[in-house]
Amino acid sequence: MWRLVCFAGLACGLFSVPVSGRLKQACRPVQLTGETGTFTSPNYPDDYPNGQRCRYEISVQRDQRIRLTFSDFNVERGLDHVVVYDGDEKTGGEGQQYTGQLNVDPIESTGNTMTVVFTSDRAGTASGFNASYVALLEPGTTQSQSTKTHTNSEKVGCGPLLLTGESGALNSPNYPQDYPNNLTCRYGIVVGTGRRIRLTFSVFDLERGSDFVDIYDGNSTDRQDRIGVRNTGELNLGTVDSAGNALTVVFTSDSAGTSSGFSATYTAVDTELACPSRRPFLGDSGQLSSPFYPAPYRRDERCRYRIRVDFSKSVRLEFVDFDLEEGFDFVEVFQGDTTNPKFSLGRYTGSSNPGVVASASHFMNIFLTSDRSIAGRGFNATYTSVDKVFATCTIGEFRCADGVTCIRSWQRCNGEEDCSDRSDERDCGSVDLMSTGNNV
Repeated sequence: MWRLVCFAGLACGLFSVPVSGRLKQACRPVQLTGETGTFTSPNYPDDYPNGQRCRYEISVQRDQRIRLTFSDFNVERGLDHVVVYDGDEKTGGEGQQYTGQLNVDPIESTGNTMTVVFTSDRAGTASGFNASYVALLEPGTTQSQSTKTHTNSEKVGCGPLLLTGESGALNSPNYPQDYPNNLTCRYGIVVGTGRRIRLTFSVFDLERGSDFVDIYDGNSTDRQDRIGVRNTGELNLGTVDSAGNALTVVFTSDSAGTSSGFSATYTAVDTELACPSRRPFLGDSGQLSSPFYPAPYRRDERCRYRIRVDFSKSVRLEFVDFDLEEGFDFVEVFQGDTTNPKFSLGRYTGSSNPGVVASASHFMNIFLTSDRSIAGRGFNATYTSVDKVFATCTIGEFRCADGVTCIRSWQRCNGEEDCSDRSDERDCGSVDLMSTGNNV
């Protein structure tokens, strides 16, 4: 590709520069005109690309000023920079420059415009920044005077924010401080064709029953496109997946009472990555759900979820929500790191919640299958680890390596899988069929 290259103190010229690997998405100027808004460095919270120059232009009502807050700031020290201009880039003076990993104090403009410019060099990146802004009234201006200039005299709304990167972040206005009243904020997320969006909430705390976040599959906010119910109160929303390459989030607050709001990140995922990877879920507890939950899972799906906790523990799985096509789509739970039907703990279908399913082993596998017709909402589940109850085997029995299963000694090395961890078919060179598993 051709690039303009300038040498210090010398002339500039066009040079052919080879580009290897996948092309990075270039920044486009972003114009923010709402009373509040959020913006991030490209790919946030993942590392931003090299060779970027991104400009974010904020403009509010004439009788307002701007307060800019960085909730996270980490750029390559001394080489990559964020410059904040009081006004536009040309008339805002030298601007305030920030670099490195910082806690940046809130920045306030003297007028109704502010420009933020982010530049990265050709080597070395970092996680970047997450920023939000809110419009402030000029000194001496009352709220009633200010709102007269708006089309809606009762509500001061957020301008629509469009996020088009492979990943990004969105927060309620003022986060982590309390959001204002009388807001309607719309966040549109669009990724590449053939990809889907995975939205993850790390914090969610709204005034219960009065303020809401509605999530819609696609660009429409029609009720039939809403994913799940209206979200309100203090929740652990976890992850929400779109069915297509667009997702819309709408946040509304009423005229009384606020809270800290929400913080979320999104990333684009390939269709084939909708199921979890083969790497197991680790840790003492966690959450898992069907692909794109609470949107319908895909037809003709095959997903395997592997959970592994500490060897001294066993796995307790609890289904929070469950909705599959009755008699055709199934979730089957297995004890151990296997999908052998011999170790099935239960096979579930329909909309009846299976509740709690426990594995005596420190491993558990969950297998989701769907046919080619109707798809349900899917499932959402949590798991925790509990103390394992080790088995005491008798003479003539073999204890499996998981420590919880006793089998008859004649089942050892018989060519069949009788332990969920397959330990009965290992080291079969010389076998004492009368030994007990407590000593192996």
